[in-house]
Amino acid sequence: KETELLKGCAPEKIPHAVGCSQCRDSGYSGRLGIYELLLMNDELRDLIASNPTITTFRRNCLETGMQNLRIDGFAKMAEGLTTLEEILRLT
Repeated sequence: KETELLKGCAPEKIPHAVGCSQCRDSGYSGRLGIYELLLMNDELRDLIASNPTITTFRRNCLETGMQNLRIDGFAKMAEGLTTLEEILRLT
């Protein structure tokens, strides 16, 4: 899903931070949250009870629709709200 968000993204259309005196030349002002949300269901509850590896659990969560931090960050980057560098730094 992460690569799908970047497919067809021309490098010149990916936002980059440009500094100014108000942001102390960082290119960022204020805060923007990126979120990870997992909705619990019976399938996940049963999986947790079986004591899965973290890899198995994470894969299953993503398959059932969990949006992870990077995916949420890429979506906000596509909206021009943040940069690729910042998302990669945070995730």
